[in-house]
Amino acid sequence: MIIQPREYQLNVFKNSIDQNTLIVMPTGLGKTVIAAMMIEKFYNEKKKSLMMAPTKPLVLQHAKTIAGSTGISENEIGVFTGEIDAEERDVIWVTRRVFVSTPQVVFNDMRSGILDITKFDLLIFDEAHRAVGNYAYVDIAQEYLKYKKKLIIGLTASPGGDREKIDEIMTNLGIAKVIAKTEFDEDVRRYVKTIDVKLVKIPEPESTREILSVIGSIMTKLLEPLKNSGFRIGRSRKDLVAAMQKVIDSAKEDRSLFQLVRRLTAAIRLDYLREYIETQGLDVAMHYLEEMKNSEDSSIRRAMSILSGLEEFGDLERKMASYAAEYVNPKMQRVVSILSAHLHGNARAIVFTHYRITSDILMEYMHRNAPDLKPVRFIGQADRGSDQGLSQDQQRKIIEDFKNNVYNVLIATSIAEEGLDIPDTDFVIFYEAVPSEIRYIQRKGRTGRSRNGQVYILVFENSRDMAYYYSSIRKVSRMSQAIEDLRQDNEDDKKQEKQDAQTRLFDF
Repeated sequence: MIIQPREYQLNVFKNSIDQNTLIVMPTGLGKTVIAAMMIEKFYNEKKKSLMMAPTKPLVLQHAKTIAGSTGISENEIGVFTGEIDAEERDVIWVTRRVFVSTPQVVFNDMRSGILDITKFDLLIFDEAHRAVGNYAYVDIAQEYLKYKKKLIIGLTASPGGDREKIDEIMTNLGIAKVIAKTEFDEDVRRYVKTIDVKLVKIPEPESTREILSVIGSIMTKLLEPLKNSGFRIGRSRKDLVAAMQKVIDSAKEDRSLFQLVRRLTAAIRLDYLREYIETQGLDVAMHYLEEMKNSEDSSIRRAMSILSGLEEFGDLERKMASYAAEYVNPKMQRVVSILSAHLHGNARAIVFTHYRITSDILMEYMHRNAPDLKPVRFIGQADRGSDQGLSQDQQRKIIEDFKNNVYNVLIATSIAEEGLDIPDTDFVIFYEAVPSEIRYIQRKGRTGRSRNGQVYILVFENSRDMAYYYSSIRKVSRMSQAIEDLRQDNEDDKKQEKQDAQTRLFDF
């Protein structure tokens, strides 16, 4: 290794090289360095290694880290993100020994026959928590596991909120052992910085409460015919989606029930509008409403037709337009207040927003109200209507400029949550709470790497925001307990193995 691994990285490496292992470590502790150590070992033994990561930027980042921390040059690493055509990949798969790729390329090349996955001696699955359901990781691992004496390594900071989810990952990847490191471990503690998390409760404007009350009345009216037809329906979006399938199944026998499907579709769209108001603000919700009204999507148009036929929905639109004219988003005010108070010198911050439209409106708000800040949007590659995505080159340039303080505020969607090599930041702001322990940990992990960090989580009081916040905290707690249980299981297994060995020796 060109770089000197830390003590805990060496310990994890030594303890995971002998059998399929899931490595669970907090964000920022250098899981990729451990992967590079394994790849270098196999490379020196003339064996083939493949590391997979779910996004193109992550693949490029890992290839750079492997080359920068080992004696393997970049020219010797096959890097596949879908940019190289199949004919060229066919040659590269055969002529090199180290590869970094998206799982989609690997799966497609396995299916087309140009890649024999059994030729690899080591597979590394980064962000291994994705190895569930129909994700490509599952099919790749299951094919690989048909052959013995092969090594699989999974890497993740957040395997999931319960033991059942972790067990599914372990089964899908053929994991025999879990190594979980925490910030409290003796060999990790001195490398971990403090992260101070603050929950910022923001009073909900009176106008918002009035609008939400009207939405509640419309929702009741929409769902009344379904209840009259004998369907029991809760008020959460999950309940609405579950009810949709029940109604569709019943409509196969009674086609008159299909009109209820349209009402449920309208109810789901109305619930999204309510979520925008409760978590993003009225101004963002107005944009969503306009998108629905102007949409060419047939399903959305049918939903809008149902809603527009209700007199109360017309009242809702007029109320929203009236209040929006004087509305100042209190969350955006608080974001600017926090940044203006704490962002000095070379300090940097990331503001996470769940929705692209929020990042766009927040960017405009900062330009108008905080000219001393230097914000930039960081979004994915896909186009969303008139909002064009960023190319890989544009994303790399923004990260580089952020590192060099051309910008000091990154307004980012989920693209910045998972694994990207974004420079250490002093502050992270959650524009909204997220009901996912994985996303909570990934967002939080963007600070507190090389120096102490602060996290601010903004929530509207008495809203869905608060429910999402407490949901994520409960899930993080459950995940921590599940990881601790796994650690204890591993310790118990080691003790049992030692006792069995002593017993065999005694018998002999």
